[in-house]
Amino acid sequence: MDYRGQIRAGHLMRLIIILFALFGLLTAWAFKNMGIGLLVHAFGLCLAALATVPDWPYYNQMEIGWQHVRGRTERLTVFQRLLSIFQ
Repeated sequence: MDYRGQIRAGHLMRLIIILFALFGLLTAWAFKNMGIGLLVHAFGLCLAALATVPDWPYYNQMEIGWQHVRGRTERLTVFQRLLSIFQ
């Protein structure tokens, strides 16, 4: 997910959660049952997670250009460095 995709995902998540919270509140008030309102809000949370957590192609429209490695390409691990000291 690129940087603009992170911003889009954040905005979409907030929008879905707020809309379903309001709809859940209105549903709970209309039916006089708080359980229905909580279920509507929980459905909105699940929908927001499904829409924003996976790395959808919509969030990858600005590809990140990575720089190429210059010079030495292999890196020694700590264990390899310790072995080279004692050899």
